[in-house]
Amino acid sequence: MNTKPTRLLILNQYASTPKYSSGAGERYYYLAPHFKKANIDVTLISGAYNHLLIEYPKTPDLFNKEEVDGGNFYWVKLRAYRKGSFLGRLLSWFEFLFKLFRFRFDGKKPDVVLVSSMSIFPSFYALYLKWRYKTKFILEIRDIWPLTPMLLGGYSKNHPFIIFLKFVEKFAYKRADAMISVLPNFNDHLQNVLGKKCKSTWIPNAIQEVTEPESVHQKANSETFKVIYTGAIGLANAMETVIHAARILQNNPEVEFILIGEGPDKEKLRLMAEDWKLTNVIFRDKILKDHVHQELRKADLAIISWTNSKLYDFGVSANKYNDYMMAEVPILSASNIKSDPVVMANCGLQVPAENPEEFAAAILKLKDMSSEERHQLGKNGRNYLIENNTYSQIQSKFLQVFDSLLSEKV
Repeated sequence: MNTKPTRLLILNQYASTPKYSSGAGERYYYLAPHFKKANIDVTLISGAYNHLLIEYPKTPDLFNKEEVDGGNFYWVKLRAYRKGSFLGRLLSWFEFLFKLFRFRFDGKKPDVVLVSSMSIFPSFYALYLKWRYKTKFILEIRDIWPLTPMLLGGYSKNHPFIIFLKFVEKFAYKRADAMISVLPNFNDHLQNVLGKKCKSTWIPNAIQEVTEPESVHQKANSETFKVIYTGAIGLANAMETVIHAARILQNNPEVEFILIGEGPDKEKLRLMAEDWKLTNVIFRDKILKDHVHQELRKADLAIISWTNSKLYDFGVSANKYNDYMMAEVPILSASNIKSDPVVMANCGLQVPAENPEEFAAAILKLKDMSSEERHQLGKNGRNYLIENNTYSQIQSKFLQVFDSLLSEKV
């Protein structure tokens, strides 16, 4: 008996394709062809507007179909909101949820519906499908809410919005047929919420396989040691650590920082650099995913920074780790994460979070290594990635979850 689902519906408001984004939200776009080979027809529904997109799909209709390799991608027309507006983001979650109930299936109903956060509001639609069509409901957690705004944003547990989100979180967790998370220690949070031991499946973020190795960097002849960051520039990223480290190293003409990305903290960081007259920091706008890899291969060192928060006790799975590793660039991570991917892959150094002095010292330590030593660190990262975090590998983990669920159907 074939237990693989033949019809999979994915609800992910922040899903995208490489045409519109810089790498965020492309997980299921790349997984769809792998699912297709396993006899799974994929329908993915996403929002046509969010603060992470670089370009926006055209949406003349409420649901706008775009054929992709492996399935169909539907863009839901949504109202635009100011990118820094938390209220606008919240209202967009409700808009997306309500419009899902107007979706009409072209053919047969789905066997499995997979909701991928953020947000988890589509869980209500998934539960409707579960009630009406006996569809199996899988919930995937990428960012833990409301814990994230509580620990990073300072929201009180008694704030009405937090109370509401806690209700939604527990309601969805209890009713999901299976749970997945990109966070390696998510089971600990799941137990905290439900008050009992429960099991989720860890399926980390992945990256598209590259058939030809890119071991030869395209770094131009330069007298500077290029330290690069690509990605979001927000509260969670603690990029003040990087600017303070740049200030410590400003009299070292050999070190240059290149920060590529957008986010609510970018202007604040730019002003800090201007006030301190830092000539060793370059800010650049967000770029498309393909261009990210080109820039990374020109760098000597890639960096990532996190706040010192208990939120990361559950682990992280930022896409930039995979991007950095694929480019064979050594990585410096400022974090207190027990299972930091840099340590797991032995592809660089980890220093304590929010400690500019140690961050700056580690940059100099990596700079003083021979090019062969740095190249070996970069190679370690790429090897770890190929062995663990490619889409062909993580799709097998998804299939195991699907098979387990559908084998229960009578």
